[in-house]
Amino acid sequence: MGVWDKQLSAFAQCVERDANRCGFYDAERQVVIDDGARWIWHLMDEIFPRAAQTVDLCHAKEKVWDVAKSVYGSGTDWTGQWVQEQLSLVKPGDIEALLEVISDHSATIDIAKHVFGYFARNRDGMRYQAFRDDQLCVLSGIVEADCKNAIGTRLKRGGMHRSVDGANKKCSVAKLSPE
Repeated sequence: MGVWDKQLSAFAQCVERDANRCGFYDAERQVVIDDGARWIWHLMDEIFPRAAQTVDLCHAKEKVWDVAKSVYGSGTDWTGQWVQEQLSLVKPGDIEALLEVISDHSATIDIAKHVFGYFARNRDGMRYQAFRDDQLCVLSGIVEADCKNAIGTRLKRGGMHRSVDGANKKCSVAKLSPE
């Protein structure tokens, strides 16, 4: 069943409409970058089945920090050292080696078990060196900042009087001028 065969949620419709508007479906190469949440991956699979899905590198780093703090405590020398060692695996996308390290802790520490599942589930979207070699971005921060700036400009500019309903009707940031 394709994207056109069933009713999408309001949010999914908004994403799909913007993708159509900006020509995403016509792009030779489609890439989606997200935080690795299951619901987002399922949504992207549904709306953009051809797209390569990349997990934002900052989110992956945060998960490594979560394990380190649960094992060694927050702010200890061991925590920082362990994180640096594991990030040397994450940055090139050696997730299999990282999973081996995390599995040592996942039997006894709930956070490590959760993070192990996160990396195991998202490993295909964490081939960071391969993505860089293909000249793809592995960080979403610049896009998030641009969206925040564009939406903030549109909704907060002097003289603008927008309601939540009005803002939601215009899912696209393509039009920044008042109506």
